[in-house]
Amino acid sequence: MATLHVDVLWASGEPIVSLCIEPSVTVQELKEQLQEPSGTPAECMRLLLEGSADELTDGCNFAATDVFPSHAVLQLVRLPLPQARVVQEAEQGTLSAVAVRYFRHCGSLTPYLKSLLLVHCARQGVPATCVELLADDPWAAMGVQDLPFSLRSCHYCAHCPSKYHIVAEHRQDLALIAAARHGHADTCQALLDHGAHEAWCVWAALWLAVETGHFAASGVLVRWVVNMEDE
Repeated sequence: MATLHVDVLWASGEPIVSLCIEPSVTVQELKEQLQEPSGTPAECMRLLLEGSADELTDGCNFAATDVFPSHAVLQLVRLPLPQARVVQEAEQGTLSAVAVRYFRHCGSLTPYLKSLLLVHCARQGVPATCVELLADDPWAAMGVQDLPFSLRSCHYCAHCPSKYHIVAEHRQDLALIAAARHGHADTCQALLDHGAHEAWCVWAALWLAVETGHFAASGVLVRWVVNMEDE
């Protein structure tokens, strides 16, 4: 059977994307291809053949000529993504940037939840998802929603290491510190590039990275400090 042309539409009829696929492609594989153009995680999709109310099953492929014409029109219906599942995936380091965009689209990404997800993703070393979480709110990198006022209002200098013990007690609320403490150099760099660079936070992260022996992360932070002091 020849290559199939597939038009994928929202339930409203608005087009999402047009693809050419091999008949051997399964519905699950097609959903994975649709994640980026639709901004929807594969597990939150229902695909329907236009004119039918029956959902296409994930294991089905497009070789069944009696079901799929050479030019198929599919409708994509979005399903909700439970908040508990999003938090669990962040804790496990498996939360994708696509899932974050989808959750934001649904209006469910509150400031508190954003900070919580960001810290989990920083701790697990998932820089792409961290950047997506910071796309419209660099302050989320500081975790300011959860920090005590005394920490939010103080700026610690390099000559007050005892202060960092106070910050360390709240490191679960600070994405950069979480990434540094767990040695995720690429995540530290991503956070620095996207807003997590208040001086006291960088110094606290550097102190913890050195203390825990994560020298790659320390190097990223040292370079940032040197550049910051040169400016």
